Amino acid sequence: SGKPKAVVQSFRTVNAVATTVATAFDLKSDEVYLLTAPMTHGAGAFMLPVLSRGGRCVIIDKPRPQSIADALEHYRATMTWMPPTLLYMLMDEPGIEAQDFSALRHLIWSGAAATPEKFKQARKLFGNVVESAYGQAEASSVATVLRAHDIIDDEALASVGKPTLLAHVEIMAPDGRILPVGDAGEIVIRGDIRMIEYLEMPEVTAQTIVNGWVHTGDIGQFDARGYLYIKGRLRDVVITGGFNVYPLDVEDVLCRNSAVQEAVVFGLPDDKWGERVEAAITLRPGASAEPQELIEFVRQALGPVKTPKAIHILADLPRSVVGKVQRREVREQFLPKA
Repeated sequence: SGKPKAVVQSFRTVNAVATTVATAFDLKSDEVYLLTAPMTHGAGAFMLPVLSRGGRCVIIDKPRPQSIADALEHYRATMTWMPPTLLYMLMDEPGIEAQDFSALRHLIWSGAAATPEKFKQARKLFGNVVESAYGQAEASSVATVLRAHDIIDDEALASVGKPTLLAHVEIMAPDGRILPVGDAGEIVIRGDIRMIEYLEMPEVTAQTIVNGWVHTGDIGQFDARGYLYIKGRLRDVVITGGFNVYPLDVEDVLCRNSAVQEAVVFGLPDDKWGERVEAAITLRPGASAEPQELIEFVRQALGPVKTPKAIHILADLPRSVVGKVQRREVREQFLPKA
């Protein structure tokens, strides 16, 4: 996505993050934390809190869905973290329903948006242990947390929970105003979990930290109960015919279709609409679907404006090293050739 940026954190920040995770998830001294992703990624944010409580961390070589399932069972893991795409792959692993995950207390996902439909599937398979967190390296991985016992209705499934103890999270307009409940805008964060700076990148730091607020580049909104909902990245919003279309809204509907495994929605240049909505999907093993059938499925749920003009069925989607779908790379596949 560009030149890598090193985030400088203070010891105060490290302590704040460890304290936040340990208290937000009520970690116990017998925690067994299974790392399913590199500790340099979001998975690493949970190691120190587990160790500080007296628990232990299990690192497995070459984590794959089956090896993860086996390790969860063998080590009686109480806790794990994974991005949504890895969770989807784990849920689709043959024979997963027969394995014993009864020790699991925290199955935490973050790093990308997960659809409510997938959340329901995970709860059915693993029990009421599926939880979520939201944050960035610039403002830790735990600016908000959604605990399993906080999910009191299906609407909450789409959220990433409420701000944690040491995080101040707001929704900001482009002119710097803090927006009221229900309005969508950029998520901004400040507090002890905030980074100091990007290493040797003062100009980028100044663009990211403004008046003490970390500008995340994510669009979100709060509901009246204080739950935060992620709508997507600022750069990913599709403006078609003057209307804003948030990719996650369309992806959620597509994933409700029983044939769809994953979906990624993006905008392409269009002479008439400015941008047009399109989508790429992968199908569940053994499933089949026609693009026009899926287009009509979305139209019935969301109306014509948010309905993709085209849906591309792919064998797989491009991913990062931790399995996160790369929306930009998907979009580039379908850009008009010069």
